[in-house]
Amino acid sequence: MNDIQKAIAKRLKKKIGASGYVLDAGQALGAMSEIWLYSCNVAGKKIKQRASFQLTFDACRAINERSEHLYCELEEDEQMLLHSLYSKYDNDGNSVSAEEKQLLSFLLLKFAISNELNHDHEIAPGMHFIVVDIPNDSGFGLCGFAVADHPCILTNDEVVEAVEFFVEQVNFV
Repeated sequence: MNDIQKAIAKRLKKKIGASGYVLDAGQALGAMSEIWLYSCNVAGKKIKQRASFQLTFDACRAINERSEHLYCELEEDEQMLLHSLYSKYDNDGNSVSAEEKQLLSFLLLKFAISNELNHDHEIAPGMHFIVVDIPNDSGFGLCGFAVADHPCILTNDEVVEAVEFFVEQVNFV
């Protein structure tokens, strides 16, 4: 990360801590929930799953307590950091640090929650949030949806199939 991205990440970490969402500081992340978060890129008709995360109970608690830091839209600098993290994943996913993965998971969760991707369902075990980015003139546009009542992590094929169906329904491609 460059100096600007580091400054944005530092501000974001303060928000994360205030929200109750716990970042790993070299310790174990804690108990895991049965709620997952995925990031996919759609370019033309090609769908690529970029990352997947299983939420901790701390993250679920932050959602259920309606933390103001999760229920507001991504700010411009957060979008810029998200874009740079996406670029890093796309260029060399193995070079993404644990801290960067956690920042990405927080940004994706914030997007999912603030855009009510769960609007048809209560947040409960078996919930999967899939955030989709589609390239556009300004870099990328974010959208997404939720899948409910699936008891374990989705396979890459299941994620791609769900995104294909979503993209057809919203007429992006």
